[in-house]
Amino acid sequence: MPTSLIRRFALTLLLGLLSPLAGRLHAAPQWIDEQAWSAEARRLPEVIRATHEHGLSPSHYLPDAVDAVLRQTPSAVRAATLTQAWEALAADLANGRVHGVAEWQTMPMQARPSAWQQLLPQTAEYRTLQAEYGRLLGLKAQRGSYAWLDPREHYQPPLEDRVKAQLRLRLQQAGVGDVHSETGSLREAIAHAQRRFALLPSGEMDAATIAALNVPLSTRLRQLRAVLDRLRRQRAWPADRLHINIPAFTLTQWQAGHAVANHRVIVGRTDRPTPELVADLRSIVLNPTWTVPPTIFHEDKLPALLKNPQAFSGQGFSFYRTNDGRQQAVSPASVDWAAVAGGRESLRMVQAPGPNNALGQVKFLFPNRYSVYLHDTPSRHLFDEPQRMFSSGCVRLEAPLALAGRLLAQDRRGQPIDLQRIVRSGTTTSIPLSTPLAVVLDYQTAVLSDAGELVFFNDIYGRDARWVASLDDTERF
Repeated sequence: MPTSLIRRFALTLLLGLLSPLAGRLHAAPQWIDEQAWSAEARRLPEVIRATHEHGLSPSHYLPDAVDAVLRQTPSAVRAATLTQAWEALAADLANGRVHGVAEWQTMPMQARPSAWQQLLPQTAEYRTLQAEYGRLLGLKAQRGSYAWLDPREHYQPPLEDRVKAQLRLRLQQAGVGDVHSETGSLREAIAHAQRRFALLPSGEMDAATIAALNVPLSTRLRQLRAVLDRLRRQRAWPADRLHINIPAFTLTQWQAGHAVANHRVIVGRTDRPTPELVADLRSIVLNPTWTVPPTIFHEDKLPALLKNPQAFSGQGFSFYRTNDGRQQAVSPASVDWAAVAGGRESLRMVQAPGPNNALGQVKFLFPNRYSVYLHDTPSRHLFDEPQRMFSSGCVRLEAPLALAGRLLAQDRRGQPIDLQRIVRSGTTTSIPLSTPLAVVLDYQTAVLSDAGELVFFNDIYGRDARWVASLDDTERF
C-alpha cells in the first residue's frame, strides 16, 4: 500500500478514536443525528463539488471516500472521514490553500457545510472575480476556447460583415459586447475591452488590443484561480496603508479604508523581480545617498570598471575600502579591479545626493529581509512605458514628494514640513514616522477597479502559474 494511503488511513482511524474530543475542540459539525447521517453530513458532497467553482480541486477533499461513507451505516469511525474532508475544505475556503496550512481556530466556531459560503471573503471584489471565473468555466465547457482574432485582419472601419461578426463574438466572450446587438456601439465595446485589459481605451483596435483578446482562455482561468486563492488568504489589509500591486505598476495610498491617491510605479526586471511582502514604513529620507547593492555592483558596475576605472566619473560615486574597521576613501584609478572581480578585495560604491543619484530626491524605508524600498528616480520618462519592469527589485515611484508630503502631514497631524527647502539644501535628512504605516507589495493579476470594473494585468513574473501548480498539488502548502 502506498505511503500516502497508509498515512491517510492512520489519520482517519486516529480521528475516529478522538472524534468526541475533536468535536469539542473544533466545533466539528454533527454528522450523526439519531443513528442516521445528519443533514450536514448529506450536504458535504455538494459542498465538495462546489469548490470547483472557486478554483479549488474537489479531489483534494476525499469525495469518493465521503460518498462511500454516506452509503454505510453511521459510526464514529466513519464520521472521522467526514471530519477530515471538512476540516481540509473549510481551512482552504477560509484561509487559502497555498503558502501555509491554516488552523481551524482562525475560522468561525459554528462553521458547517450548510453555511460554507460564510467562510469565503465577503467582498464585492471576490464575488465579482468568482462570478467571472464561473462564466469562463461555462464558456470553456461550451466552446473549449476563445474565438481567435487574426492579427493580419483589417479591424478598422469600415469592417466587412464577416470581420464585424467575428469581433462582436470575441468581445461578447470577453464580457464586454452583445453579439446579438446590431445597434450597440462597437467602438464602446472595444474601449470597454481595453479598460478590462489595462490598455488605453481608445475604442480602436490595435496590436495590443488584439494580443490581449488573444490571450488563451486557459490563461484567464489560471489568473482567476490564483487571485481567488490569494483573496481567500489575505482577507483584510490595514485600513491605512501603501498598497503596491506589482503587475498593475500602481501604488495606492489608503486612509481609513478609502483610496485617496494613486501613483504609477516601476518594478523589478524579470531577472530581478520585486518581492511580495508586508512591512512597516518607518522613515522617509530626503536627498539620500545610494550604496550600490552587491548584485548591482558585480553584475552592472564592475564590468564597466574593469574596462575603464573612470567609467562613472562625474556621476557622484565614491569608493571605500575597510581598514581596521574604518572606511577609507580610495581613488578608482588606484584600485586593482581584477582583484575585486576575483573576490580578493572588497569595496563599497556609494553615490552622493544629487541630480544623478539613482534614488532621486527621496526614499521610503520599510525594513524587510529583501532590502527593497520605495524611491524616486532621475529616469522619470520610464513612467510613460506601459510595462514598467526596469528596476533591480526596488519600487520606483512617480511624484514621490507629493506622497511624502501627504504621509508626513497625516503622521504629524497637519504640522507642515518644508520638503522643498530640505531638498534644495542637498543635505541628507531622515524623517522618522511617529506611527509606522503598513506597506503591502502585492501580486494580483485581476482586480475590481475603483469604477467597479474587472481588470486583468499581465502575469509579468509567471507567479500565477506557480501558484496554480501549488494549488493543484495533493499536499497543502
